[in-house]
Amino acid sequence: MNRGSSTRPGAVLSAAALALAGLASCAGPPAGGPPAVPTVVPTARWSADTTSDATAAPPPAPTPAGALAETLAVERAVGQRAALDGHAPSGSLTVAHRTAGTTWFLWSTQPGDLCVGSYTHGSSVTGCTPARDLPSGTSPALGSVYGPAMITDVQWLSLFVAEGEEVSGLSCDGVPLDVTEVSRTGPADRPRIVYSFTAPWMTNGTLHADTLRQRSPAADALLIPKPSGQQGDFMRTCS
Repeated sequence: MNRGSSTRPGAVLSAAALALAGLASCAGPPAGGPPAVPTVVPTARWSADTTSDATAAPPPAPTPAGALAETLAVERAVGQRAALDGHAPSGSLTVAHRTAGTTWFLWSTQPGDLCVGSYTHGSSVTGCTPARDLPSGTSPALGSVYGPAMITDVQWLSLFVAEGEEVSGLSCDGVPLDVTEVSRTGPADRPRIVYSFTAPWMTNGTLHADTLRQRSPAADALLIPKPSGQQGDFMRTCS
């Protein structure tokens, strides 16, 4: 399980690109492979607002001298877009994931919703999981927040939250997945931690999680709903 320095809680969101953008901005699979798959999020809990600027030129490649200025400009644009969409951040934004052309951001709103947005060359998308749908109560729990979203020809991105426990490993039918801590809030003995993971398929079903609860090993299950109307070799149902 990775814990990148750019994804610490409260960290100012990265530089690459995301005034809240393309949940499904990635190119489709190569010729001869599975059909292109749109981004899928749990429709019952997710509302997306999309804006695009067809005339926007791709942002220049960051340089050491311009990286900070670009980061601040993207963060400002993301915050403004979020406010217009009714998802105004209650604090700073955090980088959730980054590819060559897109950066995904995570933030919380004043009512406690968890929001994700991406920015790709002038196109933006934002959406939130309402606070009522997040894990709560006294028992440790895991809950899906975002995804799976196609981010490359052969990769899908998902985000989930852990309430009252830390995740040290995640797998689908014994296949380990690359998990990265995105943000951590709350008291040390009962943190709320958001993680991202990538998989070579559109993941759904029940994933096995190795966790720590007050430093004691435990196990939990992460349920990712199956996207409606989607089928093909690019999907994998975990059990």
